[in-house]
Amino acid sequence: MTIEELNEIEFYLKGVQFWGFFELSILANIGDKLDNSIINNIIDDLRYDKAYYENNLYYRVLIYRFFYKIIFKFIDSEKKEKAQEILMISKQFFMPGDVMSHVIINFAESFYCYYYTDKKQGKMQLQETLKFLKKIGAEDFRKTLKLQYDKRILRENRSEK
Repeated sequence: MTIEELNEIEFYLKGVQFWGFFELSILANIGDKLDNSIINNIIDDLRYDKAYYENNLYYRVLIYRFFYKIIFKFIDSEKKEKAQEILMISKQFFMPGDVMSHVIINFAESFYCYYYTDKKQGKMQLQETLKFLKKIGAEDFRKTLKLQYDKRILRENRSEK
């Protein structure tokens, strides 16, 4: 995506008053590329209308994909407190029985643990999540999360050798 395209999307998103399926889809796909001030404003909007979004599974899934990506954005840019804040906010959107959302945020939380708390424990949690997804036959979902694992953990382990 070019800078001009990103600027155009940011301009569009600044004018959004209601976050519908289209706008949330944008966030779920490129939310991590947005400016931090825009991300903060969007999170404030989502929290303000939380009751509306939490009752719609499709909206929640998109919101969790957005949270997941921005948690990684803040971990990658070494903004520990901001990553932790987004983890806490994301948990406010949990619904009982919404397993996919729990798995997504647990996976992001495991990366947080890996980078900021306990590498061994975090890596073990990440691997357990991937094994669980394999066991229940969620291969597509597992592949998506495994890409993040490979990108971050395997790359880091190779560079340490």
